[in-house]
Amino acid sequence: MLGALGLGGDGGGPGGVDEEKLEAAEALVAEYAAELQVHLESEGRWDEIRAEAAAE
Repeated sequence: MLGALGLGGDGGGPGGVDEEKLEAAEALVAEYAAELQVHLESEGRWDEIRAEAAAE
C-alpha cells in the first residue's frame, strides 16, 4: 500500500519509508478528513456517519 503512494521501497527512512513524503501524505489525509467532515456537517449527515462508524 505504501508503495502505491510512493512511500515504500527504497526511500530514506526506516523500513524504506521517506519520512518527508510520509509526513506530507499524513497532512494531506488530515486536510481531506477535515474537509469531508465540514461537507458532511453542511449536508446534515455528520451525526449519521459517526453513529454508523461507532456501530462497526
